[in-house]
Amino acid sequence: MRKHILITAFARASWGGLHENVLDEVRALVRFGFNVSLACAESRLAMRARLAGAHVITVDWADLDDAVVKVLGNGRYDLVHAHPFMSRELALIVSKAQDVPLVVTIHGNYLDYANSWVTEASHVVCVAEALRDNFLLKVDKADSSKVSVIPNGVADQFFERDFLSLDQKAKDGVIGIAVASRLDKDKSPLVKAVIDGIAAIKKFDADAEIVVKILGDGTDSKAVTSLIGDAGATTDFVGWRMSERVADVLEQAVLAICPGRAASQSMAIGTPVIAAGSQGLAGLQVGSRISSGWWSNFGGFPVNQDPGLDHLKVLLEDGKVYSQVQRDGRNFLHSRARQSVVDQNMASLFVSLI
Repeated sequence: MRKHILITAFARASWGGLHENVLDEVRALVRFGFNVSLACAESRLAMRARLAGAHVITVDWADLDDAVVKVLGNGRYDLVHAHPFMSRELALIVSKAQDVPLVVTIHGNYLDYANSWVTEASHVVCVAEALRDNFLLKVDKADSSKVSVIPNGVADQFFERDFLSLDQKAKDGVIGIAVASRLDKDKSPLVKAVIDGIAAIKKFDADAEIVVKILGDGTDSKAVTSLIGDAGATTDFVGWRMSERVADVLEQAVLAICPGRAASQSMAIGTPVIAAGSQGLAGLQVGSRISSGWWSNFGGFPVNQDPGLDHLKVLLEDGKVYSQVQRDGRNFLHSRARQSVVDQNMASLFVSLI
């Protein structure tokens, strides 16, 4: 009989890195032969998960008691995997009720009251080294042997495309900047990086035509558009896109400014990135900066990093330097972030716990 995995996923945004992470997990577990159930709100994620082969248990996160009844009524599970906050609350109740292993994933710079539940979890997964280090430092009851890093993955196809050269990307004289992120109040470090990046380009090329393509949306979209216009660039809102469609936009851009998964995607496909997220600025990812950016999940954990914008001039004017940065980024991520590697590591963890 196939092993039955329950995934619980609560998210406030309509789409973003968490949703991508969950959907990739669903696809991988189904491919590996698991029976997968996903508890989440009726949403774009729910629809995509059904298409990927999961059974979706639609829950109202405002009514946890009803969610528990629905999830327990779905049958017996062999393992429960919780994403954060209300997802973890539901998963903890279900894993206790059925006496099955519980895995909790930490996606960002939060602890989610971990000292109250960590001893009841079979394993804690963090998506970045900084998050693991922080978790072990601040959660007194955590057992380091039960906390590991499994990063956000990047589709293998991103690594397989031929690089577009700097000349190919800027053949019409336009410097395209891709920004892949929510645009809400907590993303102010990213917005500042966008404005500073435009200013740095204008400093050495005052007449540069810069178009900022935004893959995302949020409550601050209008304000960000205004700021970009004031900085001397134009904005093109592309909206939320699935990973497979994000690739084309990132690939065509001369430069990307984004956090976490999107930063990894940019580097894998050959677009240099200024990494910035809700927690701070990891800066232009070149040379030794890449390893520190990776440690912080490219701005997903507070870092005090010089933005490195002085490197932009030579990067955007010297095709050989640009090509070297492309190779360095892809080579660093190849053994760490390919989706096939991430999927295998997660599945192996689950099998070891069941």
